[in-house]
Amino acid sequence: MKKKFLFVVTLLFVCVFACCLASCEKEQASEPEKKLVLFLGDSIAEAFAGPSPLIERENYGYYGILGNINGYEYYNRAVSGYQTKHLYEFVQRADDGVNMVKSLVSTADIIHISIIGNDVLGYDITEMLIEAAKNEYTLIDKRLKIAEENIDKTIKYIKKANSEAVIILQTLYNPVGEDSPLVSERAKNALAEMQYSSKDYHKLAGRMITRMNAVLEEYLEKKTKKILGKVTYRPYFLVDVHDVFEDVYVRNNSRWKTLFCPDGIHPANEGHALIAGANQALLEKEGLASANALAEYKTLRKNQLDRLYKGIINVSTVKNEIDLCADFEDVTFAYFHATQDYTPYYQNTINYKGEHFDEDMRFDIAKLSIAGNNLTSFSLLGLKEVSPFNEEETYIKFFKDGRYEMKLSVADVFVAIIKILISKYGTVNVSQMVGLDIRYLQNSYLTNMLPGFSYMDFEKSLAIVENAFGVSVEGIDFDKESVRKTANVLAETGEIVIDDPSILDSTVSLSWQGQYRLCEVKSKLTGETYTAIYINGGIDKSETYLRYTYDEQTSSVRLTVDVVNAVIEGKIHVEKENGAAK
Repeated sequence: MKKKFLFVVTLLFVCVFACCLASCEKEQASEPEKKLVLFLGDSIAEAFAGPSPLIERENYGYYGILGNINGYEYYNRAVSGYQTKHLYEFVQRADDGVNMVKSLVSTADIIHISIIGNDVLGYDITEMLIEAAKNEYTLIDKRLKIAEENIDKTIKYIKKANSEAVIILQTLYNPVGEDSPLVSERAKNALAEMQYSSKDYHKLAGRMITRMNAVLEEYLEKKTKKILGKVTYRPYFLVDVHDVFEDVYVRNNSRWKTLFCPDGIHPANEGHALIAGANQALLEKEGLASANALAEYKTLRKNQLDRLYKGIINVSTVKNEIDLCADFEDVTFAYFHATQDYTPYYQNTINYKGEHFDEDMRFDIAKLSIAGNNLTSFSLLGLKEVSPFNEEETYIKFFKDGRYEMKLSVADVFVAIIKILISKYGTVNVSQMVGLDIRYLQNSYLTNMLPGFSYMDFEKSLAIVENAFGVSVEGIDFDKESVRKTANVLAETGEIVIDDPSILDSTVSLSWQGQYRLCEVKSKLTGETYTAIYINGGIDKSETYLRYTYDEQTSSVRLTVDVVNAVIEGKIHVEKENGAAK
C-alpha cells in the first residue's frame, strides 16, 4: 500500500509536473526587443493533455510552436478546466513570485486566449446533445449567456490594464465523431429513440459548438467600432480554428480522427499543429509574425525527427520533403504523415548549462499537496498529523553543478500504520485514500503523454517514466506475488487495493533527478525582481512548466501548479545534532 501510495504520488507528481523546458536567454543589445506573448485560457492552451510524449510539450503544443518559430518571449498561464468565470478571476490575480500574472497581463504585446469550451462541455454533455437533437437549447444558452458576460468583463479588464495589447481568441473545433467517448450510453439510447444514428453525432455536436462560437463572433461584431469604414476599436481578433478542423473532417475523415487525444476532446499533436497554423496565418496578416517563421517551423520539425524518430523511420527522406514544403500546412502534413503510427524514442536529456547556486542547497519539504489533498500528513488510527514521509530522506536538492533532485521516502511509522489497517480491515484502497481516479488518469492522460505506458506492465511503465522524466521508484520487488497481484488489480479495476502487508517489507522511495537553472525574472510592471528556479529542458526555450520561486530572505522555495492545485514548499535544511539544531 505504501509502495502503491508512493507510486501514485509519483505518477501524478511526475506527469503533472515534469513537462517542458525552461530558458532564460540574455538578449544582446543589438537585437530588437522580442514581443512578449501571454497565453491564457483552458486545457487546449495549456497543452498538458495533448502533446505526446509530454516532454515535447513546447514543440507540439500550439503555444510553443508559435512562440518558438516567431522568436517571442512567451509565457503560458492557461489552466486546464478553466471556464470564462475562472479566466476573469485569473487575469486579476496579483503577482505570485515568478508567476507574475498581473505583470504579464499588464505588459504583454499579445495576449492569446482559448476559452468558452468548458462553459458548455464541462457540464452534462448528454443533456445538451439531446437538446440539440430537439433543436432546443435552454441549457446551452443559459450557460452561454453567463459566458458572454464573463468574456465581456475579462476583455474590459485586460483593455484597461493594457490598452496596447493585441488580444487574440480562437473558435472551438468540433471533436465529436461516430465513436466519440463524449457520447454516453444514455445519450446514444435517447438519440436512437429520436431516430439519430452514430453518423449524426458530429452534426448534433456541431449545433452546440456553433452556438458557442457564435458568442465569440457576435461579441466581436457588436463591440468593434468603425469610423468611415476604419476600425477604431476591436475587442480582439478571432482565429477560426473550427473551420480548419471541419475541412479535415470533410476531406480526410481518417486523418481527422488522429487530431484528438484518446479522451476524445483535447487536440493531439497534429491537432495542435493545425491550431498553430491557423493562428500563424493571422499573425502574418497583422504583421505580428517573424519573417523567418516558416524556416524556423521546418527546423523545429526536423529537429524533432532527429530527436524522436532517428532509426525508426527514414529521417533524411522526410527532412528533404519538409525542406521542399511551400507553406506551414505542407510542413505539418509531411511531418505527421511520415510519423503516424510510429512510437517515438525519447528520454530525458540532461544539459547542465545556465546559472546555478554557488553551493549545494537542500530544502526540507514543508508542504506538498495535489488536487487539494495534503500529502504531508494524514490522520490515521486516531493519530494526528502522521507524516507519510521519512523526514531525513525527503528533500529537494539543487547542486552547484546544475543537478536537481527531489526525493520522497516513506516513513516507517506510516508503513506500520498501513499494515495495521490491512490486518484490521483486510484491504486498503490507496486510490480512495489519496482521492485519485487512477483509471481516468491512465486512459485520458498517461497513455498519451507517455507512449507505451500501461499499468499492465509496471516494470516497463516505470522504465518509460524514468527515461522520460528522470523519475525512479525504489523498493518495489516485482518478483513478489503480492506486488504482481496488486498490479493486476490496478490494471483491471483502476484502483490500488492492497490486502497483503508483505508488499511493504522494503523501504519505498521516489527519486526525481534532472537539471535546474537560476534566472532573475523582472516584472516590467513593478520593476520587482524574482529569482526563478527552472526545472529541466533546453536553454533556447521560454520558461519551464515547473518554476520555483526562491526567496533568499526566508531561505525557502515555493512551486505552484494550478492545473492540479499543487503546491510544494521547501525550507532550508538545518543540520541537527542530538535532536537539536546545531
